[in-house]
Amino acid sequence: MLVRTDSAGASRKFLWHLHSLGVQFSTSFALPFGKAHMIDWITDKEHWQPALDQSGNDRNDAWVINVTDIIPLTDYPPGTNLFLRAEPLHPGAQPTLLDTDGHRITAFLTNSPRWHGPFLDARHRARGRCENRIKTLKNTGLGKLPFFDFAANQAWANIAALAFNLVSWIQLAALPDGHHAKAWDIKRWRYRLFATAGKIITRARRHQLLLPDSAPEQDLLKLLLENNARLNKGLVPSTG
Repeated sequence: MLVRTDSAGASRKFLWHLHSLGVQFSTSFALPFGKAHMIDWITDKEHWQPALDQSGNDRNDAWVINVTDIIPLTDYPPGTNLFLRAEPLHPGAQPTLLDTDGHRITAFLTNSPRWHGPFLDARHRARGRCENRIKTLKNTGLGKLPFFDFAANQAWANIAALAFNLVSWIQLAALPDGHHAKAWDIKRWRYRLFATAGKIITRARRHQLLLPDSAPEQDLLKLLLENNARLNKGLVPSTG
């Protein structure tokens, strides 16, 4: 079993608790500013390993290294290792004092018995899906509670969670692998698809959906309707 958290979970007490349960952990770690000088040798990439993307392929612009012997850890569970990741600053990112040679330095702790840094880094970064889900949940309504009454806000939160789950499962189950809409956030779904004007008519005892020719996502909407119908029948969704 693996527990992954952001830097809030890097407290010693919490990690010792996970250690006592016999589970692995992988948690982001905020590098102490006083130890920034210990990573000045980042420009020498011969000590680093190329990072992996989520498909297991090497990246040529990001690196990973185990620095447990360089930046010693105190009072952490036995077997805890500290890994650093270096990659170029993303467009629009604000530089910090810890950025070296134009690279953003991030760190994570893990007690995994595996020592292949790039694999451990890719495994840890996969938790970014959790951050995206939280952002989506906030944008479906949980970020703002509009009522003074607790029960009304509770109903609002349940509706927001329902909307979030519906969109998430549509992306997971009703769209083929590699489809561009799998990576859309909820705002794009709202303005590209949910705001599409249409009309449902009944003709010859069949319901039909009429869409204007200018609708930007007609093909996507048709694919979703077809795949949802196939899922209801227990069939494999179309990859069209």
